[in-house]
Amino acid sequence: MIYVLGVGGDFMHGRFWTGAFAVAAPVLAELASRSRSLMAALAAACIAVVALETHSPIKTSDGYVETSLDRYPIVDERGHYFPSSSLWAWLRWDPRRDGEVFPRQHWSFEGVAARDNPTLRCVSANNVGYFGYWVGIRKTIIDKLALGDALLARLPCKRPWRIGHFERNIPEGYVESVLSGGNRIADPDLARFYGKLRLITQGSLWSFERLETILAMNLGCYNHLLRSYTRAQ
Repeated sequence: MIYVLGVGGDFMHGRFWTGAFAVAAPVLAELASRSRSLMAALAAACIAVVALETHSPIKTSDGYVETSLDRYPIVDERGHYFPSSSLWAWLRWDPRRDGEVFPRQHWSFEGVAARDNPTLRCVSANNVGYFGYWVGIRKTIIDKLALGDALLARLPCKRPWRIGHFERNIPEGYVESVLSGGNRIADPDLARFYGKLRLITQGSLWSFERLETILAMNLGCYNHLLRSYTRAQ
């Protein structure tokens, strides 16, 4: 928890506390099972938290929506997506009237459009959740926020940025590399780095060369290639 606070937390309210909560729940359940008085106290505490929490699920109406970003900005993401993705939204959704797409988010509709475009093989996106679900498995998505991209995650981000959303420029030749399964990156230093990264992420699982490359990567032996590319940019 000290580490989470030290690195600046997150842009969502409380997401990084989920791990601690998941560990605490069975521990408290085990402790409570040993004593009726402790179990009663724990139950009372849980009821109090649910009753006092402003956005508790049982107190959330269909009018709940995120109001605004705060100064940092940390945001109520549940409130942001609630109007289109909640149980309330699903109960109001009629596939015959509204169409097959749910949640009814613009990323969902953009994903359907990309899926149905016969000439599109690869697309870059800042949302690979709703968008990626509706695109399906026949298209290739480049994740510009690099949440699921091993190379882009190691490159500098654009500025200005919002916490949790660090968009990257796509290197020349990277799309062609992903589509071909080869290494067509134009910058020679980045191409060498990508070759090492591909060996780690796509190479033969138990090969000695791959294990050796993993060790070298974690020791920073290839960081000079990234620095050289960054200076060139």
